[in-house]
Amino acid sequence: MVDPEAENNIFKKVYEMDEIPVYIDSPGSVVYFPGCAGTYINKNMAQAVVTLLEKAGVDYTVLSGLEYCCGAVSVGAGNPGPIRRHGQQNIEEVRKRGAKILLTSCPGCFKAFKEIYPKMFGEMDFEVLHVSQYLERLLKEGKLTPETTLKHRVFYHDPCHLTRGMGVYREARNVLENIPGTELANKTPEGSACCGFGGGVRVNYPSESISVASDRFRAAEKLGCGIIITNCGGCMQNLVEAGKDEKIKIFDLAEYLSLACGVNIPREDQKLLELVNRAYSLCISGYKEPDLS
Repeated sequence: MVDPEAENNIFKKVYEMDEIPVYIDSPGSVVYFPGCAGTYINKNMAQAVVTLLEKAGVDYTVLSGLEYCCGAVSVGAGNPGPIRRHGQQNIEEVRKRGAKILLTSCPGCFKAFKEIYPKMFGEMDFEVLHVSQYLERLLKEGKLTPETTLKHRVFYHDPCHLTRGMGVYREARNVLENIPGTELANKTPEGSACCGFGGGVRVNYPSESISVASDRFRAAEKLGCGIIITNCGGCMQNLVEAGKDEKIKIFDLAEYLSLACGVNIPREDQKLLELVNRAYSLCISGYKEPDLS
């Protein structure tokens, strides 16, 4: 989302087409910030995180909704206005809930709270973690124990913003290596490549975007993998679309760990793609050519 208040943004369109999400508005030592994608599109990703927090007995709450966009995309698009308007509000909402930890699934939201907000609004008085970092911590502390053997050779797809942008790549691999029966094929991010979703590519160059995502399937095939695991809503969406005719399955990290912990999170990939592509069409149809006269 570029601006939460803009009429022509994808998440507002999806919100209008889909059912209203459920919000949890209460105090908690951990605030989970699912972000726009986790709230409105890849809901199974957010549901998996909440499931794992419940299983681990974490004192958590959820801060989600159309008004709680991190604003990172707007900064990347050269428009800092939305993040100036909404960033401080997001920080105050986290503080209001008494949080010691801010947890996010989206690499863009993670960058906003971890890097952009401190530069704009001062240091955070709570810890900022990506879901992969927190899940690794819960496993190390023995609060989560995978109880189901998942015999799969898996390929971990490194999200650009998380791995190259924020230097977070080991934690997700540690989580996967702690799941009984799971064999991780690519143990380092060396040679990792983009899924083709970010930077406005998916919206403006859809066929090229899907072609790039298809290359990830070839990389996984080359290593003999039947599953691709990712850690980003945008990557998840693009890989799901590119993989409609592929044998390789796609999972979010939290979703896969939930399976290992005995919980299957229902997914509606076809509905996801229909909603997103309709929303893209509505957004693009509303763009106006600039008057250069």
